[in-house]
Amino acid sequence: MGDIKSVVVSISAVSEISERKRTFSSLSTSTTSSLAAPKTRRPPSVTSTEKVRELVRLAITRLRVLLNENKGTRRPISQKGLFSYNYVEPLFNWWGANYRVLTTQCLGRVEASDALGSVTNLVNGASHNYAGFYKATSQAEELQRLCLEALPVSDTQAVPLLRDETNPAIADFFGADFCFTTSTGYGSNYIALPALIDCSTVVIMDENCHNSMFTGVFLAPSPNLRKFKHNNMEHLETLLSGCFDESVNVIVAIEGLYSMEADVPPLDLLHRLKKDYEFTLYCDEAHSFLSLGKTGRGCLEYWNDHHPESPLPWDLIDIRTGTLSKAVGGIGGIIVGKAVFQDIIREHIDGLDDQDNVSLPSSTMVQTLWVLGQPHRIRRSLQRLAEIARFCREELERFGIFVYGDVGTPILPIYTGRPSLSAKLSYALRCAGLLATPVCTPAVPFWESRVRINLSADFTDEEVNRLVDAVIRAAASVGHGSRAQYGIGAGGARWICGTFPPHLVVEDLIARATGMEAALTYADASIGLASTIAALARPLIGHRKHFMLFERGASQFVRDGLAMASKKDAPTLLGYVDLFQLVQQVRKLYRRDRKLCLTVYVRVGEDSAHHLLSSILEEIAAITGPESVMTILLHCTSQYLDPRQLISFPSRMNIHVLVCGSFNRIFGLPAGFLTGPQSLIRELRYTSRGYMFTTSPPPFIMDMLRGALEWNLTSI
Repeated sequence: MGDIKSVVVSISAVSEISERKRTFSSLSTSTTSSLAAPKTRRPPSVTSTEKVRELVRLAITRLRVLLNENKGTRRPISQKGLFSYNYVEPLFNWWGANYRVLTTQCLGRVEASDALGSVTNLVNGASHNYAGFYKATSQAEELQRLCLEALPVSDTQAVPLLRDETNPAIADFFGADFCFTTSTGYGSNYIALPALIDCSTVVIMDENCHNSMFTGVFLAPSPNLRKFKHNNMEHLETLLSGCFDESVNVIVAIEGLYSMEADVPPLDLLHRLKKDYEFTLYCDEAHSFLSLGKTGRGCLEYWNDHHPESPLPWDLIDIRTGTLSKAVGGIGGIIVGKAVFQDIIREHIDGLDDQDNVSLPSSTMVQTLWVLGQPHRIRRSLQRLAEIARFCREELERFGIFVYGDVGTPILPIYTGRPSLSAKLSYALRCAGLLATPVCTPAVPFWESRVRINLSADFTDEEVNRLVDAVIRAAASVGHGSRAQYGIGAGGARWICGTFPPHLVVEDLIARATGMEAALTYADASIGLASTIAALARPLIGHRKHFMLFERGASQFVRDGLAMASKKDAPTLLGYVDLFQLVQQVRKLYRRDRKLCLTVYVRVGEDSAHHLLSSILEEIAAITGPESVMTILLHCTSQYLDPRQLISFPSRMNIHVLVCGSFNRIFGLPAGFLTGPQSLIRELRYTSRGYMFTTSPPPFIMDMLRGALEWNLTSI
């Protein structure tokens, strides 16, 4: 893949064939569909020669990064950080030319500027506006304006009338007995799975499930996780047959639509296995909610639509989770299911340290009710979406382009094989007028890199035809062919959809406010804290051991972060009772190893002795020598504290200070922040699960934060 000899679709061929290329028309498209999904085809393989070529390309990229470095630049100190710094960032942003700052709403067309400020109008293949509900009517816009002016922004409990309408509406939509909401879609699995798992539970999960599902299992008190090959029911049955003990509860966890593969699970085979083995079926419908099925009810409805001769029972799925951040266009998550699971999930939610995890913005509740209250529009939109998906997939495959997935699914993952080729194709698509997302490890296997295009019912016929034409021409231009203002939602994670200006401004302002070089923001501060700790628990280059020191009795989300951390090359965890013992621990460790590698977590609250803490931080910084590496994570739970008051020691290249906190505590707005050195923040954008795999905070929330931060900075 990638050299001209391997091209199936040459530029000249495209020029000749494009005259015969079919065009999409809503008037001429059949309203009936034979969408029986074929068995998933295997993508072409990357040859040894192409692998060598890719390694050479990566070496050249690394050299270019090195030549562009400024003197004194702090470089990442972990392998994952270096990989992102040297390869992911420069290639996927195409040296700034494919950087995306969105200056309009995430609709069918979007305006995006690159790192040089050049603005282009593009067909938007990077949002999750599947059903086309991001563009609100004038009445809905007025309702959102009144909601923002008259209601609390993020406290679900403060608007019980709205909450008591939203939750039953979602439960009724899915035919479920209950519904709980969470602050993010990531949070729905973060909360539901630990609640369902006890010491006698075995979870058997599809290996391609979303990161948040694995995280949820690891957070359980006694996680027992087994993985089966993607959609391989024979492998699943082998694992099920090994759980022969009647005292064992088995949960089989799947997704309704796998976003990187664009396929659905084989529900007929799952139904047979469930009858034989009596397990609980848990399904994350994040991408299938309001994108699959004639009424948007997800994978089971989609399956029954296309197998009317043998429909499956609606109670096949016991627990569903999902997100309000994709097709609905808000921010938040949902947990729905059978009554037997209601109390145990409620008890888990009631026991959370921070109830911000289950609070929805009032704007999202209004948006959800507005969307679910239009069943006829949902049907029309999803019929059109299925027609668009079928047409695009057929046309691309007719021109020799390998597209992963099942017919009729609204995601087009285009195989490239090599990471550099996915980056190059994404940039070529942008030049051709289409915004699309390059994807490589860790989201997919390294040698199965791809470019993902999300479809929308909001696309006009012209935009559909332009999308297909752009892909065909861009695929040819990179030598690729198969051998066989903003709205109320961000639309997805920033590396997928792009970044809005308010996010960049807020991150710059909070970095300035905390005296740091850079910042990133989380939609959920608590999950942000946990995922930051998990990401920091990695081996560092040149150090045999990594020690992490935590205050005994730390919050649940600190413990969650440690549970989420990779067990491979895991750091040694040490607890301290008070700050004086912290100093003793650091001194003792440094005596044993002059090349000490250390991460220290310190909570800073209203009750903290700030002058003492400042002295302690200065002392432990003085203890460690130049060969040591130390990261200090200051978790600010105070409403007013300026962390610069605590950092009195001189800046040193081997000491990294991070500050994390909650905007909800400071301004009452639902988001979290992390500030620190530019090199470490860049690494955490790639390695922190709560950033990488979670929808970013809504732009209007960020704009409110911008105003609050600007006022605070000017009044200092």
